[in-house]
Amino acid sequence: MWPVVPLTSSLFLSSAAVAANVAVLSVGMWEARGRIVRVGAVVLGLSVVAHAAWWLGPVFAATYWGATAASFLLCFAAPMVPASLVATVSRTLAKRWARRPETTSPPPPPAAMSRRAFVSAATAAAPVVAATATTVGFASANATPDVPLVRLPYADLPPELRGLRILQLSDLHLGVERRTRDVEALVRALHDRGQVPDLVVLTGDVAEDPAELVPAMKALRELGAPMGIYASLGNHEYFGDVQRTRRDYDRAGVPLLVSAGHTLRRGKARLHLSGLDDPRAMHGDHDPFLRASLDRALDGAPSDAFHLVLSHRPEGLVPAAKEELGLVLAGHTHGGQVGFANKSAFEPIWPESYLWGRYRRGRTQLYTTSGFGHWFPFRLLCPTEAPLVELVGV
Repeated sequence: MWPVVPLTSSLFLSSAAVAANVAVLSVGMWEARGRIVRVGAVVLGLSVVAHAAWWLGPVFAATYWGATAASFLLCFAAPMVPASLVATVSRTLAKRWARRPETTSPPPPPAAMSRRAFVSAATAAAPVVAATATTVGFASANATPDVPLVRLPYADLPPELRGLRILQLSDLHLGVERRTRDVEALVRALHDRGQVPDLVVLTGDVAEDPAELVPAMKALRELGAPMGIYASLGNHEYFGDVQRTRRDYDRAGVPLLVSAGHTLRRGKARLHLSGLDDPRAMHGDHDPFLRASLDRALDGAPSDAFHLVLSHRPEGLVPAAKEELGLVLAGHTHGGQVGFANKSAFEPIWPESYLWGRYRRGRTQLYTTSGFGHWFPFRLLCPTEAPLVELVGV
């Protein structure tokens, strides 16, 4: 478990969220304030117990479960605050509507019952929806990653590259929620389905626990991808021991492309891989850094090659599109971990962030994966995935 905020902040925010819910609901349902306070006290007590288990974890080996429970309660209580506000406003408006004088003859008793039922439903609906969404989000986070088949068409694709399948793995964050056993399960599933890829690429943030990287690479080698396995770096590699990461990739026999390129052959066709470095910073203009990294990776690339760019950041699409390269595979965003209609729910807010799915800029296509793992276990309509990208001629 990688908590969303530190222990002390989590306890403060959880307590504040519970208190806010109790206050808002008590205003809207004064007649039930006693029950509301009792429920709030129970939730607050559970939060204190969870945070205590988190704090005492090193003594009682309860850090994981304490942090998980504390983070769940925080993510449960926080969305309930606006939901409680909606419920209170809905109840107030509904009660006023129910008391409006009738312009026609008074309704029969069943209609009056319907109005009271409406007031009750208006009060409960928003908190129930928020609670259900939180519970479903935590349950979905632990589901087996999807393996979507993503077919990308190219008019000028060499015949030998048509049907080429690339397994993309990104943001595994091994050692947090996912482990090497999850990679092994993916390998078994692909073998069982007859979906062995031609090429495997990893686009950063692979292992939070360095001890997981080499065993995971060993599991991926058992796929038997004929064109091999290649990797690029993400920001989390730099947050940890990046030099050890480099040595571990070397031990595992997996080439790590950092501002570097490598050309593969398939028949008479050539596929040039360009691995971009990661700018490390979470915010700011990354275009100059990514452009310089791409320039170095393209040095010596064959003029007739199809270009595949491995970029942890989806913004790698911008310099790749200026060079009119074929395909960029990226991760980093986790799709915002909340989706709608198979796109990130945050797409309307940050359309230029390329959060999840297929994108095109000029002749260059991008697929941003929602990631194989996460550092915080919450997924709502945005499942974890290991996309199988297929190049298709048109």
